[in-house]
Amino acid sequence: MFSEYKLSKAMILEVSGLDELMDNNPVNRDSVKIRERIVLPLITIQQFALQQLRTLDGDKQFEKQYRRLVMRCMFGIINAGSFTLGMEGRRIPIAGTTYAQRIDLLRELVLDDGAQQASREKTWETAFTAMVANARKGLEQVLIERFRYWVAPTRKDLPVEIVERATTALAWDGRVASSEFSYVAPAKARYLFCAMSEDMEDIDAVALLADGKRLIDNSPDWYPCLDVSAGEKEVVRFVVLRPTNKPVSVSILVLQAGQ
Repeated sequence: MFSEYKLSKAMILEVSGLDELMDNNPVNRDSVKIRERIVLPLITIQQFALQQLRTLDGDKQFEKQYRRLVMRCMFGIINAGSFTLGMEGRRIPIAGTTYAQRIDLLRELVLDDGAQQASREKTWETAFTAMVANARKGLEQVLIERFRYWVAPTRKDLPVEIVERATTALAWDGRVASSEFSYVAPAKARYLFCAMSEDMEDIDAVALLADGKRLIDNSPDWYPCLDVSAGEKEVVRFVVLRPTNKPVSVSILVLQAGQ
């Protein structure tokens, strides 16, 4: 089965003339990559629960919990595959499309290949640790490319640079945990204000503009971003908040689009 998968992939690339799968659809390709970050930990947890069920023998104390864990992970895996990532950065439900579990993982589960599973779990543990450590760096590049597309969809050479970096901590005031960051625009331009929570859990952001208007990103993610047009020396107040009293450090990035 795995050999058929590799052959199918090679034939698709040959027929399409692409160097990479979905190379002609970068938005959906990025959506799949983001989905992998969600699904791989779920599959690891699910695989652990399946292994425990196989080794229960006469001890049935936690059988119900393990079976529930398998099902709950399945819900998350299916749900993650039923969305794509739109140009505006929101997850969009797509009817009739669900990306299947990876064929190599399915093969291991079907064959009950314990040695291979143990090796893969160790590899995943190392890779997942590195992924968490490097998530911000990879996300920065995604945000740069996405912001470039928002500003000028047909200009891949449009300069976009990170002009400000900061770190802050959310403080609880009895109602909400928040922190405010002020930025003085050095020139009239489009700016992307981004916040990234260190614990990768949901935070929201509000941009308070010089003309009294406000922009809000309260989508369920850990890296809210706001596209702001600001004039020279205009002050933008960027507020990051979370409705729960859970301390977290937040990294703030400001991107500027060139001409």
